[in-house]
Amino acid sequence: MERSRTRSQKTVGGDARRRRGRGLPRRGGQRGIRRRGAPASSWTFTQVSSSSVNTMALRSDGAVFAWGQNNFGQVGDGTTTQAPTPVQVQRGTIPEGVRIVQITSSYTSVAVGDDGKVYTWGWNSNGQLGDGTTTQRNVPGPVVQGAIPEGVKIVKVAAGASTLYALGDDGWLYSWGSDSFNALGDGDSSTVARRTPGPIARGVIPAGVKLVDVAAGASTVVVLGDDGMAYGWGGNAANGQLGNVTVAQAPVAIPQGQIPAGVKLVKVGGGSYFNAALGDDGKLYGWGEGSYGQLCVGTFQTKQATPVAATGALPEGAPGAGHGP
Repeated sequence: MERSRTRSQKTVGGDARRRRGRGLPRRGGQRGIRRRGAPASSWTFTQVSSSSVNTMALRSDGAVFAWGQNNFGQVGDGTTTQAPTPVQVQRGTIPEGVRIVQITSSYTSVAVGDDGKVYTWGWNSNGQLGDGTTTQRNVPGPVVQGAIPEGVKIVKVAAGASTLYALGDDGWLYSWGSDSFNALGDGDSSTVARRTPGPIARGVIPAGVKLVDVAAGASTVVVLGDDGMAYGWGGNAANGQLGNVTVAQAPVAIPQGQIPAGVKLVKVGGGSYFNAALGDDGKLYGWGEGSYGQLCVGTFQTKQATPVAATGALPEGAPGAGHGP
């Protein structure tokens, strides 16, 4: 690794006191995303996000590091050179003093600042950078306001194949980028890409219900309402991510399946063609593609159109435990 310009920067897998001045490298000649104040010895990594092409890690001081494929500039170091080891993401046009608090990696990289704004870099063929263009960018830049109401702050982001999602503190979700498989969730069947953020349609989400979580896969998006119910839209790819619905242009209800009556969901997640949820009973539930065992039901079943309870030897006391064989 080349020598860092910040001599107190902590290294990955090493002791900063032993390797002072030999921290994670920065490339491209621009200062990386970092917040002053904390000594190097107190830095830890607080988040990691991996996709099929690259990985990002968020450090406790707000610095972001990335590595992997970089053909669209998604590493964010100002180049399109592949990065086999971590490099620091440049600040780009993120305002001075803004600290990154959440990251999501994909062909388009996404970060949320403590200012409640979204910053993107990388692939932009469908307007997924959210800046109104289709020009790719190899350093972070802001997503424009679009149809996000003035004063709303973003609290979480998620990335699909080429569509991005931002959850606002107003309890609603905003999307932009490709509308392939109706991924935007705006209720419009035209499948025209959108280059700036716009709200999803309410669909079957009851009036007054606010959204508290979001997870995006290759063609399906799932959101969690404060009513403890999951809703989804997009393409079903014959795998059951939306139950028995083939394609949904706006949110539809995820079937109850094996989720017991009265159990509320508290977290949603997912992969390319399957989804998962954590209930307030401490158990895990999954649905969709399962041919590689990703539903955690003890078999390699091809698909599951309704949620099933996970099985297996989860550690006692861990979220999802208590439903072993």
